[in-house]
Amino acid sequence: MGVHEPYDFVYDKVRAVMPSQTPGKWTFDVQGDLIIARRGRPVDRPAPSPTELQEAIDQDQGGRDR
Repeated sequence: MGVHEPYDFVYDKVRAVMPSQTPGKWTFDVQGDLIIARRGRPVDRPAPSPTELQEAIDQDQGGRDR
């Protein structure tokens, strides 16, 4: 995860709660990506979706094959 992803997340949340505020981010003379986190091992299998989300997906499928 780079430095831009958390900023983008916070920016969206702040603007949703307080539209009159606009978060800022400044970088000076930066070259390349600044990585602040990474996963130590690859994901073998994704975590299951929350039940409520899976039910909504299943309902939206309307019995169609996936």
